[in-house]
Amino acid sequence: MVENKTRILKVAAIDSQTGKVVSSYPSKQIKDPFSEVQGYGVMLLIPPYNPDQLVVLAEAHPIHSAAIEQKTSDVIAEGFQVSPDNVNTVNDQGERIKDWWNSLFDEFTSYEVLYALWQDYETIGIAALEVVRDVKGLVKRLYHIPGHTIRAHENNILFAQMVNGRLAYFKRWGITDINYLLSDGRVAPKSTLAEKLANEILVFRKPCRRSSWYGIPIYISAIGYITMGVAARDFNIKFFENFREPRHLVIISGLEGDVDDAADNIEYIWKTQLKDSPHHNLFIPIAGQANVNIQRLGAGINDMHFSHLMEQVDAEILVAHRMPPDRLGLVKQGFLGGSVTQSINQIYKDGVVSKSQVILESRLTKFVKEEYKKLMGEEVSYHVDFEDLDIKDEIMDVNVAVQLVKSTLVTINEARLKLGLEKHEAFGDMTLLEYMTKLAPTGAPGGLTGLESLLSPPAEATDTWKQRDVNYEVEKRLEKIDEYIEQLLSAQPIEEQ
Repeated sequence: MVENKTRILKVAAIDSQTGKVVSSYPSKQIKDPFSEVQGYGVMLLIPPYNPDQLVVLAEAHPIHSAAIEQKTSDVIAEGFQVSPDNVNTVNDQGERIKDWWNSLFDEFTSYEVLYALWQDYETIGIAALEVVRDVKGLVKRLYHIPGHTIRAHENNILFAQMVNGRLAYFKRWGITDINYLLSDGRVAPKSTLAEKLANEILVFRKPCRRSSWYGIPIYISAIGYITMGVAARDFNIKFFENFREPRHLVIISGLEGDVDDAADNIEYIWKTQLKDSPHHNLFIPIAGQANVNIQRLGAGINDMHFSHLMEQVDAEILVAHRMPPDRLGLVKQGFLGGSVTQSINQIYKDGVVSKSQVILESRLTKFVKEEYKKLMGEEVSYHVDFEDLDIKDEIMDVNVAVQLVKSTLVTINEARLKLGLEKHEAFGDMTLLEYMTKLAPTGAPGGLTGLESLLSPPAEATDTWKQRDVNYEVEKRLEKIDEYIEQLLSAQPIEEQ
């Protein structure tokens, strides 16, 4: 009897473009329809919005341009910083990481490169850094690649820089087991010279719904408003350049002599009078018994057409950017005349700046941990940590704390903690009234008069003039109390004498 034996062969599929083994657990999602849009003929995908036009648009409208710049400044803050993963970590690795990071930049500083990077991210929706390694595979330089020149490859591994029809290919950061040609993105033979190989690229892409390869900036829904605002601005410019809009109809009747010569003379005189000297008296050169009748054609608006429209356009652009007006120097009052700055800035900080910093920090942290470990052979116990946006209004905070202390709603030390100061043992758990009562027999320290004089009722008024003196005395006492509380809430409070 012949025994049947079954042999099982393990087969792997190799991608012809990348040379990598195709995953054994592929996704069954429907392919992105935008992958079929291949307008460059080399499997490079066309972005959902023209990056060159987005760059030009960022320079066309002042509010739009300022919002991009402000968000970039808020996210980058003071530049590259690191913090320990564990608060109890005590070593010099953080400083060594910062020194290594700063050494990766040649012509421009780290801050300048990060600023340009995030400016692209906010303007175009995609940004990138070129990663340059030495022959040992260690990172030696980082260069900013202008975002509007980046084109994604269909395989989601390669990217190309497209400038004036020329292409330079890059491979996604982290792919070190296979090389590609710089010139055409094909898999490079093993004997290829280093200068002909594609460098790596660290890509930052703003998540969007329309493309798996490109990002879309947050303001994209306001493009129509930006265009409208630019059109209104251009209309106002043309007003001063003579938009040839008839505003008055001049009817001259009863001319004597040669009518054509008179009309030509009138036209010439008006052109010379109005060309360089607007807003002055107009002389009509006619003689005889002729009659002149001037009729207005239009509403008589002389400047700043569409002023309300432009205000609405500015508001819509700010909404699209999720940018508080005061960040750009625009003042906005609340419904009751007060300021809504604090609440809006808090929303902006939590919903826009902090979320963007998380994206940037997480990507850079992964890069730093892997590359620094490869360089030094040690585990990295630090992470990238950009400075939080400071939206505090110190003057307002102090004023609020003073009022809380004065009304005895909080103790002195509680108010100090609210201002970020340490408790002071001299104040204990006492409110202002308790503390002042304690010191009343000896008077208030710090050069003020005795607390009895501040708390005692003012003299009764016997006439109008004395009443004014009493009111003045009350105001001065309140000012003295406020000054006294501010001193108690300072970094170096007055101690008991």
